[in-house]
Amino acid sequence: MPADLAHLVTVLITTSPTPSNPSTDLIGAVVDSFRKYCPELLRCPHVVVFDNFTVDENIKGKNRMKKGKVREEMGLHYAEYKDNVKSLLCDEGMRREEGEKESWPYDAWSRTTRIALMRTYREGVVAPALTFLEMGTQLGFGLAVREGLREVKTPYVIVVQHDWVFCADIPIRAILNTMVRSEEEGKRFRVRYVGMNGGRSLQYAIRRAQVHPVLWQTTRAMVEKREREEGDVELTPLFHWFDKPHICSVQHYLSTVFTRSGHIARGDFIEDKFGHRMMDECKEKGEEAMKKYCAWMWYPDHGRTAVLWHLRGRKRGGDEERVKELRDNAVPKVKNNCDALEEHALSFGDESTMADEQVISCSA
Repeated sequence: MPADLAHLVTVLITTSPTPSNPSTDLIGAVVDSFRKYCPELLRCPHVVVFDNFTVDENIKGKNRMKKGKVREEMGLHYAEYKDNVKSLLCDEGMRREEGEKESWPYDAWSRTTRIALMRTYREGVVAPALTFLEMGTQLGFGLAVREGLREVKTPYVIVVQHDWVFCADIPIRAILNTMVRSEEEGKRFRVRYVGMNGGRSLQYAIRRAQVHPVLWQTTRAMVEKREREEGDVELTPLFHWFDKPHICSVQHYLSTVFTRSGHIARGDFIEDKFGHRMMDECKEKGEEAMKKYCAWMWYPDHGRTAVLWHLRGRKRGGDEERVKELRDNAVPKVKNNCDALEEHALSFGDESTMADEQVISCSA
C-alpha cells in the first residue's frame, strides 16, 4: 500500500441546499471531525459536488429539500453558500482552473446537464487538491455521487454527505489495508465497500442480520470462512448499501451500483433504491449474493461503538445550538445503549448469541 494515502483514497463530499445556507457550519463540522478523528484525510484529494435545485414557490409549508425543490430565497442563499464553501476549503495561494463539462446521461432519454468545474492545485503538486463540481440541474444524491466519481483518480473513495460527522477515531489506513489485502489471490471474500456504524446500526449483526434466517446463516458462515491477517480491522457482513459515510472501491461503485440496468435515476438516493434491491437479493441468495456486493461494516468493539453522528441538515439552521457545539467541541459523545440490544438478542431464544460475538464479528 502507498505510504501516502493521497495516492490511494479521495474524499467525495456531496452537498445541496439546507436551511443553514449561506453558513458553512454544517460542512465545516464535517471537516472539523476529519481534523480531530482522521487527520490523514485532510491530505487526500477532495471532490465536492454541489447538487442543483428547482425553484418552486407553490410549496406548501417547508421546502422539499430531499426532492430538490426550494423557494427562491433559499436558492439565493445556496449560491452564496457555494462561494463560502470554496473559501472555507481552499488554502490561500492555490492555483485555480475553471471550466465546464457535460454530465453523463441522467435518464432514459440520454439527457445531460452542464457542470461548472473548478480545480485547485497546491504549489509543486500535479494532481488537483480540491475539485468543485456544480450541477447544471438537480440530479439527487445518487447521480451526484456518480458525477463526483468521474473526477476521482485514486482506486478508493470515501463518500461523505454534508451533515454526517465522525465522532470516534477512524483507522483509515488499517481499513484500506484490509481492503487492499482482500484482493490478493486466493482470498475467499473481497472487501470493496466498508460502511460505518451510526447510532441506529449498533450491533448490526444482532439487530439486523439475526432477524432473518438466511442473513444470520450467511453472517456466521462468512465470518468463519474469511482469512484473517494481523492488523486487519473488525468487520461484519453488511446486507444493505448505506449512503452514510463509507469507503468503497471506485471500480466496484461504477460496475455494481451505476450499471446500464439503471438502478439509480434522477432524484434517487442509493440506499433507497439499490440498497433495498441488494437486501432482497441477499435474503434470497445469501453468501452467493455477498460475493457480488463485497460489502462489510467496520465493527469496532463488536458493533457497540458508534463512529458517526447525523446533524440532520434539512431540519437545522446554521445558528442552531447543536451545530455550534460541533464547531466548538468537535462532536458530542454518542450514547451506545448496548444493554438493551443484548436483551433484544436474547429475546430470540438463542442464549449463546452474546457468547458468540467472536463469531459474529471478526478481524477481517
